[in-house]
Amino acid sequence: MSDLIIENLTIHNLTPQGGSQAEALRLQDCDRCVVRDAELLSLQDTLLWSGRLYADNCTIAGNVDFVWGTGAAYFNRCEIKTVGRSGYIVQARNGDAGYGYVFVDSRITSDAGITGNTLARIDVSQYPSSHVAYINCTLGSHISRAGWTITGGSPPRTLRFWEYQSRDADGRLIDTSGRIAGSTQISAEQAAMMRDPAIVLGGWTPPR
Repeated sequence: MSDLIIENLTIHNLTPQGGSQAEALRLQDCDRCVVRDAELLSLQDTLLWSGRLYADNCTIAGNVDFVWGTGAAYFNRCEIKTVGRSGYIVQARNGDAGYGYVFVDSRITSDAGITGNTLARIDVSQYPSSHVAYINCTLGSHISRAGWTITGGSPPRTLRFWEYQSRDADGRLIDTSGRIAGSTQISAEQAAMMRDPAIVLGGWTPPR
C-alpha cells in the first residue's frame, strides 16, 4: 500500500482491558502514508505501523505499547495520551538502517491519577537498534523520572532512545538527570535533523 491519506476520522477499538491486542489503525508496509486530524483510540497496541508514515495533529490514546511496529513514523503536533492505567507508550522494533518513531512538538498526556509511565520500552536482546525520539515535547507528570524501560541486558551503543528539551505543562525544562542509562539527551544539531520529516522518512517529504 502506498500514498494513502486518512484524515478527519475517529477510530475507536472497544476491546476491554486485557482482552487482546486491539489495534485501532493497523498500517503495515504502508509507504508514504499520511494520517491527519484523526482520533485513534484503544488500550493495548492502538497503532501498528510499518513503512513510512506521517501523522499530523492527531490524538492517539492507549496504554500498553500503544504505538508500535517496525517502520519509520513522524508524529507532528500530536497528543499521545495514556488512558486507564500506567504502561508504555512506544515499542519500536526497527533495525539500524534508518530511524523509528519520532515525536515533534507533541503533548504526552494521561488520564488523572496515572503515574510511572515510560516513553518507550524495548528488549535489547531482540531489538538492539530500536529508535524513538521526543523532540521539544511536553510531558505530563505521569512520565517516570527514569523515563524509559530497557530489558534483556545492558543497553548497547546501537540503542537510540533520544530526547531533546522535554518540558512540563508550564513550559519548564524537565530535569532529566534521573533518566536510565542507555537513553540520550541529544544535541541541538541532532534535534534539528529529527525535525526534518524527509530525514526521518528516508527522503520523503509528506504533503502539507
